[in-house]
Amino acid sequence: MALSRRDLIIASGGGFIAWGLAVGWFPVLRYIGYAFVVGLVTGAICLGAVILLTVRSENDWRANKVSLAGTSVAFLSPDKWEKDVRIYEKSEDYRPDPLYPQSFLVSEALGELVDLILRDFISSWYQGISGNPRFVNEVDRGIRIALGNLRDRLLREDLVEILVSRIVPLLTNHFRDFDKAERAVRGKNLSRTVTESEELEIAIASRYRDGNLHPAVSISSFADPKQVQQGHIRKLVVTLLPQLLPERLMSSRAVAVLIREMVTCAVLYPLLSLLSDPDTWNQLMEAYARTALQDRKTVRKLRAALDQHASPAPKSKHGQAFPRLNPGDSERDFERFVRVIRRCNNLSDARRFRSQIASQLKRESMVEGQDQVYLRRLETGKRVLDQKVAKLSALTGQSNNTPVNPVDLRYSYISNSPEVSLVDVMHNAAGLSYFMEYMDRLNLMSLVQFWVVVDGVRNPLEDDFGDDTPSSAVTWTTADRNDVVLISEQHLSKPELRVPAESRQAVKEFIDAGKRAAPEQYRKARTVILTTQTSVLLEMQNKYYPGFKKSDLYYKYLASDEAASASTSSPQPARPPLN
Repeated sequence: MALSRRDLIIASGGGFIAWGLAVGWFPVLRYIGYAFVVGLVTGAICLGAVILLTVRSENDWRANKVSLAGTSVAFLSPDKWEKDVRIYEKSEDYRPDPLYPQSFLVSEALGELVDLILRDFISSWYQGISGNPRFVNEVDRGIRIALGNLRDRLLREDLVEILVSRIVPLLTNHFRDFDKAERAVRGKNLSRTVTESEELEIAIASRYRDGNLHPAVSISSFADPKQVQQGHIRKLVVTLLPQLLPERLMSSRAVAVLIREMVTCAVLYPLLSLLSDPDTWNQLMEAYARTALQDRKTVRKLRAALDQHASPAPKSKHGQAFPRLNPGDSERDFERFVRVIRRCNNLSDARRFRSQIASQLKRESMVEGQDQVYLRRLETGKRVLDQKVAKLSALTGQSNNTPVNPVDLRYSYISNSPEVSLVDVMHNAAGLSYFMEYMDRLNLMSLVQFWVVVDGVRNPLEDDFGDDTPSSAVTWTTADRNDVVLISEQHLSKPELRVPAESRQAVKEFIDAGKRAAPEQYRKARTVILTTQTSVLLEMQNKYYPGFKKSDLYYKYLASDEAASASTSSPQPARPPLN
């Protein structure tokens, strides 16, 4: 029942009268009233004091406005905040360290392998969590540190001793124990009458070392093979991580557990599962075999083309041996020499003998104090061969219209040959072979090799400073960079090329820049290589080519070139006689 206002007034008056009567009967009760009033007054005074003392003016609020964000977080202070921002921006610019600074090719190959590992095993699941690359960069940094420590550890060890004393005995024992287990199940003759099945494999595994299998192998039907294998890998990883990673990473338990699980479950387990799959090796063998067969076919085609276009003269099936005439031979040896020449009935052999005798005659005539009898015998052999070639050419319908003069043809193929430049010689397969042999005698083979390598990458119309394309439009590919790296490592460092230090530094800057190299850096590196090739060509042309032209190798080259031209020239049909 709700109370009305009149009821409240009556209750208040009755209470006051009852309090007065109680105080009249018991005077001590009046102190309770005094205490209640004093407490009420004191509480009101304290509340007013708190309000007056804690309320600040508008000026004080504006002056301390920043403090409303909370001064308990230290990194929100202006100086520390700017410092943290700079550290964060620096961490965003991640530049990985080379894994093997001694070789750019090895570092690039290992770097690409690490990138593939991060792409397949880390970024594949982390991109669903966050798109920030800092975590992936830190994982990459940790992997590179581990690989660097592993590299230093391997360099200190004797790999041959480890292979011979530990790995080979391990494989030998494994194959021997498996053979014993298989013979115990299938029989001594390894009978194949038993159908291949999972039960057969379990039976062989149970007999392997009397059931003492590898910790990562379980033949129980209740155990999960994946969990068993990951558990064994996890134990190995726990043992290896303190030896490969720095203390700052392993000191944090959360980081250590995260690294252990990532390496175990995201990297090593998928990798080992892939390597243990026989289909993986089948595909690798098939790919390598297919590539090897294609390369062999290509080499065969290339050799056939070289033999067809660069061989001096096609040899007959029953080619005769070249007769040799030496200084000091007797008259009987000279007669035998002439008889061998006259018995030659093959035009190609006669031409080949004539070219070789002409080269020998030219070489021996340049020797001071040479036996004149020996030179006259060579001249006689040359004249006999000229007559034999003319006779055989007339019989086969390949003779020239002008008669052959034995005296005038003494050095005709040498005197009538046009002046040949060094570039023409090196663009000819036979000429390049003879010139390389000459430079090898001088221990300067590297000059010819460098010129040939750079000539293979130079564009046909390109000068030493590139083409007219502006440097901003110059593009380069991975193959171009690999060519520059190969030339830098194998040729530019050799002292006989005499490449200036600033030029080598320009090439090194382009290589160190990697995939982030600017077009201007590539243009400078290519310019260094092309100008060096030009200087090497001028040096060989002015300093070594005159000596080559005086050597026996030059006359062999001219003889082979003359024989090749004679063999490839089209025969002219003989005119019928006029009646």
